Amino acid sequence: MKKQIIIIGIIVLLVTVGLSGCNEANDLNNLTEEEQKFVGTWVYEINPDYKMIFNADKTGKRGQWDGVWELGQIMEGYGEICLIFTIIQKSEGGTGTGKFYYDYYFEENNTVLYLAEGAQFPGSEYERLTKQ
Repeated sequence: MKKQIIIIGIIVLLVTVGLSGCNEANDLNNLTEEEQKFVGTWVYEINPDYKMIFNADKTGKRGQWDGVWELGQIMEGYGEICLIFTIIQKSEGGTGTGKFYYDYYFEENNTVLYLAEGAQFPGSEYERLTKQ
């Protein structure tokens, strides 16, 4: 009887662990092809300690700030599609909010991302990020 309980416990554990990764796959399927390019960890070339993380559920990190991301326009019907990162709070506690708008483009088979903060201001300088 003890062996059966142990075997059932192991099976339940394996099934639970196996299914725990399904949410990210489902989230990834809900993204557009363009949005899927962002998913992952991106490192700034000029400061490798500074990263942007884009999760498939559209949560993410901008340096030490937790937030959510989307592709959209600055205002409905205004301008090109840009990356919008909305800060929810600082990772180590504290509060903070704000939106950052980025012009962007990809190179090298979507492993290099160029971001220019201030999509509403033409001529912003692009920073190079590489996918980890």
